[in-house]
Amino acid sequence: MKQLSEVDELVIQKRIFGRLCTSIVSIILIFALIIYKRAIVSSANLAMIVIAVSLFIVYTVWQSSKISCDEKDFQINDFFSMLFSACLILQFFFAVCYYKPVVNGRSMLPTLTNGQNLIVRSTNKNIKFGDIVVLALDKDINNLSNYVDKDDELIIKRVIGLSGDTVYCSGNQVYVNGIAIVENYLDENEYTSDFNMAMIINKNHGLSAENLVIPEDYYLVLGDNRNESSDSRFFGLFHKSQIVGIAKYKMGKNIFDWSEVK
Repeated sequence: MKQLSEVDELVIQKRIFGRLCTSIVSIILIFALIIYKRAIVSSANLAMIVIAVSLFIVYTVWQSSKISCDEKDFQINDFFSMLFSACLILQFFFAVCYYKPVVNGRSMLPTLTNGQNLIVRSTNKNIKFGDIVVLALDKDINNLSNYVDKDDELIIKRVIGLSGDTVYCSGNQVYVNGIAIVENYLDENEYTSDFNMAMIINKNHGLSAENLVIPEDYYLVLGDNRNESSDSRFFGLFHKSQIVGIAKYKMGKNIFDWSEVK
């Protein structure tokens, strides 16, 4: 067996110590990622990260128990390190920049179709009237009495009311602050049932309908296909923290056919 000098042993110990530190940091990053944007963490990507990190840690512990380590051992360890690092970087990019979800359902017809691919910007800042946003349902905020299994589920809707607004619908016409809005994104035969602010806010937990205006950091959202959309009329208002991102582009007939979401 090849004898190692004190210098060689010190180098190996430093490399193993560095890998142990990397393992600890990686575990912290995984938990931070899940807590920060748990709703958009890809299950497949998360599984790959966990497997790669687990193998990396096991291999590192095994190395630390050996009297000597070949360069091949470190190369295998480096492979696992690069694998989960790439997965973490990719997932963090999706969490803080852009990601690509798929529309599920008919609630946004004709603007968005079932199965359509989107590019969504991960943000809850600078939300404007008419933006199409991805939201996470929250049983502590929304009325989910008839949707007990939908906590944390993602939905996509259009922002109709902002903080300080009063929104209601009468005679198939939606009014924002008393002004009838033009909704040219709706199908010409679309019908919106009557609602008022009291009906909406009373569906929220912890909000009072006394002022009949949308509170700060809350939004009223509706689907474009009003007859088949579960939105603020069912769940109440949505808090800023529930907004996962803003839909920016949608895919057309093929991967090279993208257009702006309006």
